[in-house]
Amino acid sequence: MEQYIQMSILFYLCMNIFIQYHALSRCNYHSKDFSNFYVWIWRTTIIVLNIIGVFFYWFFNRKTLNKYLTDIEEKNIGIVDHNIIFVSLVIAYELLSIPILIQNSENPWIGILLGLTLMLLIINHFRNQRGSNVLFYVVPFIQIASIVAVDLMATSTDLKIIILIVVSSIVHEFPIRFTRVFAVFPLISYHMLSLMRLLKLPDITSMDIAIFLIKNSITYILVIFTFYVLRKQLILNNQLKIMTKTVKENNKKIEEMRIVQERNRIAREIHDTLGHTLTGAIVQLEVAKKYLGKDEEKTLHAINQTQNITREGFIDVKRAIQALRPVMIEDSSLVEALNAYKEKTEEDFNVTLNFIINTRKNEEERMKVSLYRIIQEAITNSIRHGNAKKVNVTIETEDGILRLMIEDDGKGCKSVQEGYGIKGIRERIEQLKGQVILQSKEGNGFNIIAYIPSE
Repeated sequence: MEQYIQMSILFYLCMNIFIQYHALSRCNYHSKDFSNFYVWIWRTTIIVLNIIGVFFYWFFNRKTLNKYLTDIEEKNIGIVDHNIIFVSLVIAYELLSIPILIQNSENPWIGILLGLTLMLLIINHFRNQRGSNVLFYVVPFIQIASIVAVDLMATSTDLKIIILIVVSSIVHEFPIRFTRVFAVFPLISYHMLSLMRLLKLPDITSMDIAIFLIKNSITYILVIFTFYVLRKQLILNNQLKIMTKTVKENNKKIEEMRIVQERNRIAREIHDTLGHTLTGAIVQLEVAKKYLGKDEEKTLHAINQTQNITREGFIDVKRAIQALRPVMIEDSSLVEALNAYKEKTEEDFNVTLNFIINTRKNEEERMKVSLYRIIQEAITNSIRHGNAKKVNVTIETEDGILRLMIEDDGKGCKSVQEGYGIKGIRERIEQLKGQVILQSKEGNGFNIIAYIPSE
């Protein structure tokens, strides 16, 4: 019988060597971040300490390995955490199996069934990562039948702990949707076989049976339910990490696209402004050249015109470049940002800006960047195209609607022609699920009215 126990332990060691081989192959990932000396320390630890060394390797290097190992698609726990839990369950299973083997040394079938259950536990772990087939659904029931049969044949009548470990390993390896089946079936099987044994005992009462069923059911349900909740929490945590990473990447891409669009728009404005300015300057210089030495008054007038055109072009280019400067709107309130903009604009362009802002803090925080850009673009258009000297801006909220009004005293126009500036304003308002109204009359200024849901 000692030979039978030795064979069982040797089988356990063979299973452990398979797990060690898998962990040793992962050590190659460390060569990307660490020296060969560090890698060989972990290889030695795994070889000397056996499966205990594998647990230490996965546990202490999970952050590093997460950089290189992908998540298990359906279980979605993360392959490093998945392996740590798997190794922990194998260690617990083996530690509980050895006393059972010793106590039942006269029955070789117990060793065979324990070895079969361990082998299937390992197959579940490595097979399910690559796909599923008919065996995928059959293996758990074979595991449960094997371990419950051990309980039936063993001299000890209380093996529910090792049964709980096997059920936990099944819950761990299979998708959440199978949890109910794989959790309820072993409980029913265990109780049925246990009742068969109890009924054969002398002096057994119905109260004893009820106490046995209640006690074991509560223990079983608490352990499996706790394991299920922890596993689901791991899944949610991992999904949250993936979603957070995806959101950050998407936000970065969106911000880069906005920057490119903004630069392209300003580049077009600078190009158009310089083209108009240089064309006008060239024409006036040609006039000055034509009348040079012939008509001093016309020559001087052409030179003055060239200066005026060049000066206006410089102001337009300065305005466009100013829009490229980073405004720390994220680190300040909307009122503070607009006041800083008002001071700078009034100094540079000799205009008067009036702001009336009456919004709640949460509304302002959610929309302040968009509102700032809309107001900035509208004032730029009023100065550049309408020659406005006064611009009034009102922001107020009523009945869950934020109303933005921008009015200037510029020259206005007969019909609104939407250029890059007006299109940019409309796009920003539509992104906030709002609507915009444009009003203008020739010689009577230009008005922008926007209605934006504030909640």
